[in-house]
Amino acid sequence: MKTEQIIYQGNLKNYQIFKNTNPISYEKDIFNEKQNFFYKRALYGLKSYAPEEWEKIPGVKKKRIIKVNKRAQEILNIWKQELVNEKYNSLLKSVFFHSKLINDFISEFGKETDPEYICTVSFKELNLTKKDIAQKLVSEKVLPVNFFELK
Repeated sequence: MKTEQIIYQGNLKNYQIFKNTNPISYEKDIFNEKQNFFYKRALYGLKSYAPEEWEKIPGVKKKRIIKVNKRAQEILNIWKQELVNEKYNSLLKSVFFHSKLINDFISEFGKETDPEYICTVSFKELNLTKKDIAQKLVSEKVLPVNFFELK
C-alpha cells in the first residue's frame, strides 16, 4: 500500500500538527471592490478582464489601459531596482565599512537603474505590501490621487 504525503503550504502548514484551539484568522484584503478594480487594471492591464469583457471594451479604452499598465510596470521595475540597490549598497557598506574603494563604487554606480532590465525580485522579498505598491502608483499618478478614499 502506497502512502502519499500531503504537503501543506502557507499559513496553515502546521495547523494539523499543532492542535491550535485559537480560531484561524485569514488575511483580509485592505481594498474595497472599486480600489481593487483600479489596482488590478494598473498592474495587470487587459489581463485583469475576462476575455468576454475585454472584447466589449472600445479600442481607445484598450489602448489607454495598455498604456497605463505599461507605465505602471516601468515604474515598479525601476522602483524594485532602486530598493535592491539600496539593500546591496547597505550590505557592501556593512561588510567593507572602511573601504574607500567600495564607498567610491557606491557613490558612482550604486544608484544606477536600467529600464531595459527586468527586475525579477518579488514584492514579497522586498517586504512590499499591496498598500506600499498602491501608494507608489498614486505618487506617480498612475492611480487616482483619491485612490484610498474611493468607495
